[in-house]
Amino acid sequence: MQLDLISPEVSVSRVLRDVGMQRAADHADRVEEGWSDRAHGFLVDYVAANRGRAFMAEDIRASAESEGLPPPPDNRAWGSVVSRAVRASIIKRMGYGAQKSVTCHCSPKSIWVAR
Repeated sequence: MQLDLISPEVSVSRVLRDVGMQRAADHADRVEEGWSDRAHGFLVDYVAANRGRAFMAEDIRASAESEGLPPPPDNRAWGSVVSRAVRASIIKRMGYGAQKSVTCHCSPKSIWVAR
């Protein structure tokens, strides 16, 4: 019975998460045309080149920027790219770990691996 009370909130949280990620991705695409598709392509190539190696979104972001992909106005745009890869069964979550970025204060973030 208690799960019935919680599930509507979880659904609202997921919808708001998805809306926020999409807004960040749309903003990135307005600033840099085609950014989301280029970022997704980079993620696909990154996973193929690092098959079997666990990674975090921050690893992909750093690698993408070092390869010349401009950073999005808000790093949350990467959430949309990662979610797209999950839905396409390219990657799967294997756990959580402390983020390395100083500004995140070691907050737990997803660890991904190729499917």
